[in-house]
Amino acid sequence: MPFIFFSAKTEKSDIRAGIDAGADDYLIKPFELDDLLVSITTCLHKKQSS
Repeated sequence: MPFIFFSAKTEKSDIRAGIDAGADDYLIKPFELDDLLVSITTCLHKKQSS
């Protein structure tokens, strides 16, 4: 199951910390529903390919 990090923090160091913590993707709030759906789809495809 994908772990997608949602945060209002936009600094590169914050994004890197989220990814380093194990997130498959990092979305900055506020985000559009389409962005979330694309992120979920991409994460699921990556998991199926590995």
